[in-house]
Amino acid sequence: EDDALAIGLDEYLPSDGVTALEWAERIEDLLPNDALIVYMDWLCGMRQATLMGPDLDRWLGETCP
Repeated sequence: EDDALAIGLDEYLPSDGVTALEWAERIEDLLPNDALIVYMDWLCGMRQATLMGPDLDRWLGETCP
């Protein structure tokens, strides 16, 4: 977390834009409460994305079951 703060990451996170982070679990305490978390993985030779967050409808609209 200290390294993330040292490069000014805390200035990007509260914005209205999109900030994509690799290995965000390393700074989980710095992420906004309403962050959309996307886990990318391979399953049976295909890419898979798992979405997590408190308000998926906000991000996905009507497509969220």
